[in-house]
Amino acid sequence: DSTATSPWGHGRQAKWLLSLQVWLNVLQNGVNVSCLALAAKPYGRGVYQTAQTVSLIIDPLAAALGFRVLPGPVALIVATLAVTGSQGYILALSLDSVEPPMLEGGGAALIVLVTAVGRALTAYAKMSANVLLQVGEGAESRL
Repeated sequence: DSTATSPWGHGRQAKWLLSLQVWLNVLQNGVNVSCLALAAKPYGRGVYQTAQTVSLIIDPLAAALGFRVLPGPVALIVATLAVTGSQGYILALSLDSVEPPMLEGGGAALIVLVTAVGRALTAYAKMSANVLLQVGEGAESRL
């Protein structure tokens, strides 16, 4: 039985992992792509470019970590909640872009940090969920 090697098994857990993937993709491809430019606009063009550059550098590193270091269910839930919170912050900033908070006092650095951490956690959680879905199908032979 291949499910004996996996704490996730099949069935309900696989559906949960696939639902997690859907939610993370909605956040990354919907909220982040749509709202980051508007949220960063009051802070200047450089803030948006820096946030995107840093997040694109961090993304493959976090995904590689997610391939090698597998979390448990609680860690995946915590990572997903942190991603939801960070993307919610970006969404809230984009709605309040006329009078953004901390315009003169560190708001730009906070956007870059929140974007980078959110992207890293998204990549890590997505890769971990992919690996956990494959564990029951012989993924023990990963590199």
